[in-house]
Amino acid sequence: MVRATEQLAASPDRPHFHRYRALMILFGLYHADAPEDGGTVYIRSGLAPDNPRADRYYAQARELYVQGIEQKLAAALDARGLRFANGLDDYRLRIPQPLANTTLCVKTGLRIELDSCVGNDHVLVAQDIGATIIHVSILLRDAESGRHDYPIRVHVRRLPEPVLRLGSIDKAVPPTDITSVTEVFSLAPVGAGEWIRLSKAAVVAAGIVPPSLRGRPDAPPLAAFLERLGGGLEIVTDVRGVPVGSGTGTSSAIAAALVAALVKFTGQSRAPLTAMPDDERMLVIARVLLVEQLIGALGGWQDPCVIFPGIKLLTAAPGDFLPAYRPLEVSPAARAELVRRLQLTDGCYRQPSQAAAWQFTGLWVMRLASVYEARMRTRRLVQEQIANLEGGTIERMGPVESADWLNRCAISPKATNPYIERVVELVRQALAPARVDFDASGARGGAGGCFWIDPDDVPAADFADAFDRACRTAMDECRGRIRFEGEPHLYDYAINDRGMEIGLE
Repeated sequence: MVRATEQLAASPDRPHFHRYRALMILFGLYHADAPEDGGTVYIRSGLAPDNPRADRYYAQARELYVQGIEQKLAAALDARGLRFANGLDDYRLRIPQPLANTTLCVKTGLRIELDSCVGNDHVLVAQDIGATIIHVSILLRDAESGRHDYPIRVHVRRLPEPVLRLGSIDKAVPPTDITSVTEVFSLAPVGAGEWIRLSKAAVVAAGIVPPSLRGRPDAPPLAAFLERLGGGLEIVTDVRGVPVGSGTGTSSAIAAALVAALVKFTGQSRAPLTAMPDDERMLVIARVLLVEQLIGALGGWQDPCVIFPGIKLLTAAPGDFLPAYRPLEVSPAARAELVRRLQLTDGCYRQPSQAAAWQFTGLWVMRLASVYEARMRTRRLVQEQIANLEGGTIERMGPVESADWLNRCAISPKATNPYIERVVELVRQALAPARVDFDASGARGGAGGCFWIDPDDVPAADFADAFDRACRTAMDECRGRIRFEGEPHLYDYAINDRGMEIGLE
């Protein structure tokens, strides 16, 4: 089996997806924890230092994945009359005149996933069996204005000198000047903030520095591209009221705002100052997929869909690169009841989703019976939630989400941990006999998750108090084993009916 799979992975005439899947099967075979009692097989996160073969398959799979995304993105751009340059000779990007002496600002929200079928939007699963995902774009209450507003903002302006100047308002650190193509493609997490890595990868995905220059020692100077563009760029991110690792798709939302801003600022949109039509937004999603792969995040297409408004259904047939988008018909009363019942929480535990993504990808290609059956169950549950939303039976959604949580943990054991389990247990104990349902807000358990209550039985203030006390008790019990950041709290959110806002400053 191993020899045949290695031959498939090494066959250049095979489709990228087939070769990638073969490499992930090999990675899973050499990188699995198989207990002697025949229990659940776990795919470890990170690389196995004692297994160079697993390391090699991992690196080959990731590189092949990036190449596949680049090819599919290039094809999608070609269909729109756009294309990545190969070098200076065919470099056509220019800063539009209306933006040459001003600052462009792009704002996006965050997302809540409702029965997401646990990573169905990741390429290996989506292209294998397709995907159906309920996605809710949200705004958060802004501490300064007191209004529900966009928590993610990106500002771009032209500089006279040919450099990329990357800054972050929320991090309150001095800006970083990037002066070479090599620096742009230096995307390792060590020594660089997440916002710097996302900004540099977005510069590549937007074609400002062509992706084809990755790893090329003969690449032209960065200054040559920027001078032809019309000047250097200052790119500043501003994230308000939510940390990366919150379970609400923050990193992907930042990437989507970055890509959208850079596409607009370099003349790749039909009109630089108006809202993007749906086809342009979908190309932004495609570019964000490249951003995610360049920084090693293994993200899917669900999270960046925050740039589409409201409560929507995202679907993809097997083999599809990008999803179809359809707004769900949810009445105003049902929307209000959804916000009233769904408590979006932050429990101060930051856990990036990459480890869980590699785990559920590896477990999927291994086709373990328990994982396959759980994924099939949760695919049926999403149909129940669609009916509940469009039928207005919001009171039925909590139990469905609790069932999804159990399936999620079977599909990817890294979705949960002792802290999350303890918080949920203590909240339920404190509010008994009232029913409290729970599901994660992201690929992993996230910093808190989505609790579902009936406010007629459990006033919101009582839930907030129970959640705070549960988190602090569980934090004391887990301290030293788990790292915490910040204070536990609830997010005051509203459904985002605009998706993305574009304007000048």
